[in-house]
Amino acid sequence: MIIMHKVIAIDGYSASGKGSVADKLASILGYLRVDSGKLYRSVAYLAIKNNSNFESDQELINIAKNMDVHYTKDGIFVNEENVTDKLKTKEIDERVIRVCEIYEIRHIVNAHIRAIRNEEDIIIDGRDTTTAVFPDADLKVYLTASFEERVRRRYEEYKSIGKDVTLEDVIENIKYRDNSDDTRAEGRLYIADDAVVIDSTNMNIDEVVDIILKNLESVRSNEFKRLIY
Repeated sequence: MIIMHKVIAIDGYSASGKGSVADKLASILGYLRVDSGKLYRSVAYLAIKNNSNFESDQELINIAKNMDVHYTKDGIFVNEENVTDKLKTKEIDERVIRVCEIYEIRHIVNAHIRAIRNEEDIIIDGRDTTTAVFPDADLKVYLTASFEERVRRRYEEYKSIGKDVTLEDVIENIKYRDNSDDTRAEGRLYIADDAVVIDSTNMNIDEVVDIILKNLESVRSNEFKRLIY
């Protein structure tokens, strides 16, 4: 007997509010919070740490294949190192796009993520979690916000944790990441047909969370975990 644990999947562009919303939902519902981006960032982190060649697909693929990753409620552990607070740097921001564009790495990361569902009810956010990773998610959300608001949020986030970046740096990075999200052949960001679409430009976290929880009520009749024999 296989237990199919619950999945709430949230997709959207950089700084659309996915992370903050997912954090709060996980706290309310008691689900494990999974940030797919941190898995890609972990590959970039190890590649930088090992002075790997980012022009070599194979070097980056080997890192992804061989990294021992564990996602827990205490954070993300890679090769037994807690990297939770080491993944949001300007250098990783710039390098992780390269990692995400390698199809083989996307397949490796997606396999890691699906394995987590075997053990836990999860809330996950990313770019293709509602389409490629969990097309059977119990609830799918597409979260968006204006470009200007996303820039403001990311800039404030960096400043709040003492990162030395300029507003121009943030604008260019988000433009670049948006273009990558829109144009990559595999893992492209788009709205799933059955996703709940929320524009959070003029909304706070609590308002977004409330909308998601109300939509979740529509699947409460299937509250018991589905069993496959």
